[in-house]
Amino acid sequence: MSNPQQPIVALVGRPNVGKSTLFNRIVRRRVSIVHDQPGVTRDRHYAEADWAGWGFLLVDTGGFDPTDKQGVMAAVRGQCLAAIEEADVILFVADARQGLTPDDEQIADMLRRSDKPVVWAANKADSPMIEANVAEMYQLGVPEIHPIAASGGRGIGDLLDAVVDAVSKIPGATRLDTEATDALAEQGPDVISDQDEDEAKPTEQTPIRLALVGRPNAGKSSILNRLTGEDRSVVHNEPGTTRDPVDVQLVHEGRPIVIVDTAGIRRRKYVKEALEHIGALQAIRAMQRAQVACLVCDATVGVTDQEARLASAIWDAGRALVIVINKWDLVLSNEQRAAIKEQLETKLRFASHCPIVRTSAKTGRGMKKILPAAIEVFGEAGRRIKTSELNQWLAATITKRPPAAFRGKHVKFYYITQPQTHPPTFILFSNYPQAVTAPYRRFLTNQLRDAFGFDGTAIRIFLKARSDDSNTA
Repeated sequence: MSNPQQPIVALVGRPNVGKSTLFNRIVRRRVSIVHDQPGVTRDRHYAEADWAGWGFLLVDTGGFDPTDKQGVMAAVRGQCLAAIEEADVILFVADARQGLTPDDEQIADMLRRSDKPVVWAANKADSPMIEANVAEMYQLGVPEIHPIAASGGRGIGDLLDAVVDAVSKIPGATRLDTEATDALAEQGPDVISDQDEDEAKPTEQTPIRLALVGRPNAGKSSILNRLTGEDRSVVHNEPGTTRDPVDVQLVHEGRPIVIVDTAGIRRRKYVKEALEHIGALQAIRAMQRAQVACLVCDATVGVTDQEARLASAIWDAGRALVIVINKWDLVLSNEQRAAIKEQLETKLRFASHCPIVRTSAKTGRGMKKILPAAIEVFGEAGRRIKTSELNQWLAATITKRPPAAFRGKHVKFYYITQPQTHPPTFILFSNYPQAVTAPYRRFLTNQLRDAFGFDGTAIRIFLKARSDDSNTA
């Protein structure tokens, strides 16, 4: 949540009535996973929205089942109740095709007793015939029900007029700078963008995006809840509980951080359900949008080949990396600890300079080390070395070990410069850039680390021919 003072509008309703589709429609981005299977959304998802000059924080919730009090869906129910508790305005969504159900009546009765303003909507009313079914929903005793079709945008404008009318009456609510929102207002709710949010390189004023990545049931959601001090993600021993990425913002020692909980990622051959595949793709996308990734490993399982694949993907994406060994309280024998140490040294050898934090989300052990480690590697990824220092280093390095000759001719390095950070990226100019072998590139990378640090972050070195060099092939 980027601005906790904004009025909060919570979407509430039974499973599979189209809340996530409506959520994406209102915020004009594809944030929540949408699927025909009931119960896809489980956690609370927040996104800023605006309409007619009024801004608010929209919350998508999982399908509310008034009777389910056990298992994962009971935890989803708890997330819904938490959203209702913190909301200033509630947007109730029913299914116009199914008509009024007993669960709708129970939820509506609970919302009336909340003494909060409620806007009532009947989704999937995409034809006059189905819209006629909305009449029976007035049995709920509500003044107005808005027939909408979130998938196509039908009726969304009128619905949002009612939402911002309720928002405007919230004490402390203020209008936005209308000049800044005119472009979106002109587009209307019919436009949903597939583009990411602003992905400009981070500054000290922008939050660090920290993605929790790992296999299912490694404890990512438990870590998120422990770090934030509240149950923001559904936690259950059933693998694959988290499906959508969940963003939570906090401030650690004056530094804003957005922590992103992601779905567990298994090897592709083990993924049988479409929802798990979609969740994994969302997790990879969240990792790619982050500046730092925490690879969460289950200490009771050890560091497997899948952790090595995920760490490699994080590295290839140029993200800083913190390795978190969770459930450390369950590792009791010296043999287990020695085995994990060996696995780290062999399977994650390329990430040997990354910080390793041993934690227990259950007991809280080691949890205070995660955010400082993330801030540290973020800082390393943002370091810039002066060109004069780099070229002094280059001269000393090639004197120590010059590159191999190419076709009987000497390979020369003219100079090196660092054009960007996040990750630290260097351009090395040579007369024969194509002759520099992969082992020699690794040597240069290791020498850069020895000289300048860059612990916990990928380093990229690009070789380029000098424009006035006629010897390049």
